[in-house]
Amino acid sequence: MLTTRLFSFLACLALASSESPEAFCGTDHSQPIPCLANVTTVRLGRAVARLRLARGFSCTGWLFGSEGHLVTNAHCVPSEEAAAVLVAEFDAACPTCSDPLNDRKWECPGVFAANSSSLIFVDEALDVALVKLNVNPGVDMAAFGYLQARATSAVDGEPVFGIGHPATRPKRVSMTRDGGATTTITNTSATSRCNQGGQAVVAFNLDIDGLPTGWPVLGATDNKVVALYNCGGGGNVCGANTGTKMNEIVDSLVAHHVLPKDAVASKPSC
Repeated sequence: MLTTRLFSFLACLALASSESPEAFCGTDHSQPIPCLANVTTVRLGRAVARLRLARGFSCTGWLFGSEGHLVTNAHCVPSEEAAAVLVAEFDAACPTCSDPLNDRKWECPGVFAANSSSLIFVDEALDVALVKLNVNPGVDMAAFGYLQARATSAVDGEPVFGIGHPATRPKRVSMTRDGGATTTITNTSATSRCNQGGQAVVAFNLDIDGLPTGWPVLGATDNKVVALYNCGGGGNVCGANTGTKMNEIVDSLVAHHVLPKDAVASKPSC
């Protein structure tokens, strides 16, 4: 059952989506993933899934650590009942950059790796859910790899990129903005439009076209996750899309003894 807090969160997300296409900074510069020449980014993108949820909803999720766990938002998977009907679709991307289906919802189907999952952990204040996928027979999850969180927090001004399924379309990457500049963290102590428990969140200028949320936001220098996108900026305010700080999510998972194996990158040696 959805709590009153989650109902309020979902209502705010719907308002943000209706007001604008999630606060593009001018023109949408996100790209279908086959347009990228960067082999590393394409490889990382394989860990990102298009999620089909109850009542026709959708979110983005991603493999976190080496044991088959998947992270998304709590407003996407708020309960055991929601986790039980989650469908995880990986490699949902068109074969070419110019494919007209890149801009159509639910097109270019991928590998349906799981038709259900088990809820391991949910934190409404951080808007994060951790599930363990019930993998379908014959699916090799190792092929998709996994993402890791950075051991330290995001830094103001650092270059970042995001991978996800905007408006349920085939997989896209946001890494540049108007003028060809790299997308960045714009504020490490921002306030969420979605009234996320009152704690500071991370803001960034990624171009994200509408719901669903759940994108990983990765540092461009180390390819580690620094934020979990969950709220659009609304209006035409650049750099106002926000997400939960990944280091705070990790701290909560550690405190509850549910941090997946290999989920956090080792701190670099001096």
